[in-house]
Amino acid sequence: AGVDRWLDWSLSTLQPADRPVFVGMIRTPKEKRDMAAIQAAAGEAAKLWQIVEAHLKGRHYLEGGAFSLADMVIGAFCRRYIELDGIERPSLPLVQEWYARLKARPAFQRHIAPTLS
Repeated sequence: AGVDRWLDWSLSTLQPADRPVFVGMIRTPKEKRDMAAIQAAAGEAAKLWQIVEAHLKGRHYLEGGAFSLADMVIGAFCRRYIELDGIERPSLPLVQEWYARLKARPAFQRHIAPTLS
């Protein structure tokens, strides 16, 4: 049930907040970027990442001690958010630690971590 909740949240809540930042920074030529709009969208996304931060307190993975599909899906969005240069983000130490655990996984490196494009 918890994994399904995260998958639904990724589609209904996280993706709509992530999309303007990703499209603005990756898919839009630098000279055409509206940085004020992109940063405003990043600020909205930050609110969602603070939810993840709070949820990770006392957990190694989103659904407890074991890696799950929820980690892979939310981790893909996290990669976009954490690794984009040019946007301001709040400090999210638990998200950073969780993301480091994901990045250490060979499957994550193979399928999620290649260059953003």
